[in-house]
Amino acid sequence: MSTSRVPWSSSDDYLLFSSIIIIVGVLLFSYMAWSLWHTQITAFYLRAMLGQM
Repeated sequence: MSTSRVPWSSSDDYLLFSSIIIIVGVLLFSYMAWSLWHTQITAFYLRAMLGQM
């Protein structure tokens, strides 16, 4: 009755962990960027939209 599970982490475990860390980092950066540069971001998109009309 041996199991095929190895006692150390597989590359799939590292991929999942890395993906979670990247997603959390992108979300945190997005929140901080929106909080700090909300006015500039909005002005940029308004100028872009008015330029297309």
